[in-house]
Amino acid sequence: MSYLELAVHHGSGQVNTKLPVPDPNRKLCWVDPSNLPAAAVSRPTVAAILRLLQNFFVALEDSFDFGLQFVHHLDLTQLGALTPQRGVTLLISRDTVNMIGRQLAAFTQKRPIRKAGDLTRPVR
Repeated sequence: MSYLELAVHHGSGQVNTKLPVPDPNRKLCWVDPSNLPAAAVSRPTVAAILRLLQNFFVALEDSFDFGLQFVHHLDLTQLGALTPQRGVTLLISRDTVNMIGRQLAAFTQKRPIRKAGDLTRPVR
């Protein structure tokens, strides 16, 4: 599963988990959005969620002996991501894989992902 697919899935609101958001006052820090004033909280971009997920899986691998298998050069051109993607091997159902694929295809339908700048927009 690519980090991009996971980021779009989390950003689409399909997951009940509230992701932390970048702290507006400190660089490279994340905070619980409920701890910030409402005016300071905006929808996170795909790039922000992507960075959070990448950091999470690397920290998880560094902290525990899970044996996570990281994958590189995933081809998601059929879903509108034209650059090779990185990810992690996860054991999930075929239905979930299909649902997340449809979410990514819908996100890239009008504007495919060709470069990093295409990730600087919110999912919805």
